Amino acid sequence: MRGLRYFIQIVVMFGDILIIMAATYLIWTDPLNFVYWVIVALVFKAWQEGGGFMAWQPIIIREFMRWARKFGL
Repeated sequence: MRGLRYFIQIVVMFGDILIIMAATYLIWTDPLNFVYWVIVALVFKAWQEGGGFMAWQPIIIREFMRWARKFGL
């Protein structure tokens, strides 16, 4: 159970990478498609409002690990 907090942290960080990769793929496949640009803009806006690269900041990682340890993960 102890390693679960590390797994959660890695999954969140991997999710950031997947969002960027998916947006890049959409734009790469058809850069003139307006709908793709709207989708990418909306996803990035939601991602940024949700914290963006917050999971990559060492201070946030330490805080998450401390709270996860406190709750038994």
